Amino acid sequence: MLASNKSADTLENNFECVDDPPQRGCPLMAGVEPHISNDTGEAQCPLCYRVVGQETSDDEQVFDDDIIDEEEAMSLDMKYVAEVDKIQTDQTDEQKATIRRKDAITAIISLIVPIDMKYAEYMSDNQDAILTMLGELEDAGIDDFQTGKNIRPKVLAIASHMKKGLPNSKALRVLEVKTSDILRRKAFLDKTYTSKVDNIISMNISDIGQSLEILTPIISKAIDMYEKDLPPNKEPKDRVKAAAWLYSYLKQKTDMKPKKGDFYLPGISRISFNRAVSSYKPYFEQ
Repeated sequence: MLASNKSADTLENNFECVDDPPQRGCPLMAGVEPHISNDTGEAQCPLCYRVVGQETSDDEQVFDDDIIDEEEAMSLDMKYVAEVDKIQTDQTDEQKATIRRKDAITAIISLIVPIDMKYAEYMSDNQDAILTMLGELEDAGIDDFQTGKNIRPKVLAIASHMKKGLPNSKALRVLEVKTSDILRRKAFLDKTYTSKVDNIISMNISDIGQSLEILTPIISKAIDMYEKDLPPNKEPKDRVKAAAWLYSYLKQKTDMKPKKGDFYLPGISRISFNRAVSSYKPYFEQ
């Protein structure tokens, strides 16, 4: 370990860089302090998120609250549930999906750090954007990006689309992912996404329109009108905004008489949809 390493008091004595010999780009070997998790106190590499130690304090006293809670529960003749189990039980499906996506991104970064440092650094620097796009694609049920599909090709396709390049062949062999599986998904993203950050909404407009069997020329016109001005909306979810836009366009710009109930699709609640429709209303009244 380097004598100048500021993190020597946090790292375990037997810590070694993921690579052997260590890559020059390893931040811990260069003296960068590790990331300390607020939840667990674990010291993690800021690049690959490998756990390298545990932050402790000399005067810190640790008590097993679960033992106290269990004894109290027994005295009250109640069924005891450990705090960890409570946290896992209380997680929503959306929270579980977010954790699954984060874990997949972290695992990929950790595996390819010693093989393709530049790609690993790019993924680390842009993991929030990768996570957001992955969530949007899975929630929208886009072909090749549905939940249940192998997650690694999806993550790598998104990262490669953003970086405009794939990881090297050695990294792909370690990850056990076929180049063709990444390229097929990347080609879709390259074709669908433009420089406009709101293009994900256009993709959702198309997906929703097709599911409702709306004619393709009408869907295209709705998308063209949306991309012309990119009108804002107060609702946070892109799929809800896309459904509200398509409904508003059909109602205001065509002879069709769309029913709101048809747009209450998976991931689109009645309340959020109506709020999004109301938010677009001033745009169509101009």
